[in-house]
Amino acid sequence: MEPCVENGHGLDAFLRQVEDSLYTFLLRLIRDVEDAHGTARETVARVLRLERLGRVPEDSANRRALVFSMAYHLAMGHVRTRRWASTPALQEEPPPDRPLDELMALRQMERALDELPAPQRDALLLRVFGELRYADIAHTLRCTVELVRTWVCHARRSLAAHLQSEARAADE
Repeated sequence: MEPCVENGHGLDAFLRQVEDSLYTFLLRLIRDVEDAHGTARETVARVLRLERLGRVPEDSANRRALVFSMAYHLAMGHVRTRRWASTPALQEEPPPDRPLDELMALRQMERALDELPAPQRDALLLRVFGELRYADIAHTLRCTVELVRTWVCHARRSLAAHLQSEARAADE
């Protein structure tokens, strides 16, 4: 069976389009490069199996929600079974071509994300990296849309406050 086509773009093209944001999302949740790659591959394989069964939505917004919801649940399964949530953040050496200021800003953002409560962090990551709608995030996290909006709002405020306090501390 051929993949469904929407305006000349098949499922394969769609998956190539979201692969970078999917990997980034999974890396932030799992915090292990190899496992993030593996989970991304597993997510794509499951989506392709669903495509063969005719269960993948035609529109890209619902496809995106399906992909990131599936990735989220697979990642949370890894986190729960292997207790990766308590491991330290990814400690890879940065590529040498990145400016130092950019790397410091990324490290600050990672620390700020690590300090968020898990529901807020997950909702924010699904919203920002997954680019999911609030309703899709609510379905993924099995809660209400209002609760998702609250979590995202609190997460953004907490991140802003954390980054401002680090900037003040750096100025002193």
